Amino acid sequence: MRAVVSTENPSSPIAALRRDLTVSVENARRELAEGLAAVRALVQAQQAGQSAEIKSSAAIGKDWEDSVALAVASWAQATGDCVEHVGSRPAPGSSSRKTGDVLVRIMSANQPVLIVEAKRRQRRPSMRAFRDELAEARRVRGAHAALAVVPTADDVPGPAGSSWARADTASWIVAAEDPQVLTLVLGVVRELTILAAASTGADPAVDVSRARKAIGHLLDLLARFDDVSKHVSTAEKAVTNIRGT
Repeated sequence: MRAVVSTENPSSPIAALRRDLTVSVENARRELAEGLAAVRALVQAQQAGQSAEIKSSAAIGKDWEDSVALAVASWAQATGDCVEHVGSRPAPGSSSRKTGDVLVRIMSANQPVLIVEAKRRQRRPSMRAFRDELAEARRVRGAHAALAVVPTADDVPGPAGSSWARADTASWIVAAEDPQVLTLVLGVVRELTILAAASTGADPAVDVSRARKAIGHLLDLLARFDDVSKHVSTAEKAVTNIRGT
């Protein structure tokens, strides 16, 4: 009987039960540790996700602003205009107003100003919101025209699929996803800026009537280019579907 109940006897049922219990406890401890590690990893992942979400919109906007400023500066190398990144500095005569991110001073007779606003938001603003904000940017920065640059065509208010839109006679919106469209719109708005300055400042170097006709032609070409781009995109999707089929 002593041998049967002894835990020192390897063949004892008590010893076998002790071994089984020990193994069960070790398995439970290991599973618990693995479960705790998994929970800890989930908590850390959630915290990391929250930290990414908590990253201030100002920081995200700053990254986009820098990208837009670089794109505008690259474009201005061909036009010979002066580009200044002013998004972090208050406007002249104000200690807080920072509306307007990239100031383009066009190197013509009276040096008109085009102000570029880099916009990146989770929810697309309405056309009215764009119009009001760009009008404020023109006022604050003393600009003759304003252009809002957004990431994609989905961020442009108006008809779906359009890469650009005109908020009013002096304010435009364009998507940066197609560099060619961005360059074209920058070129058109640049000419409109010169025209606006000539109309208000009576610049003798600019034939206002002739300039208006030329810009009207440019606007027509830009609209046609946008239509062609939409058709090309539709055709590419159709070809992809055909290949998939």
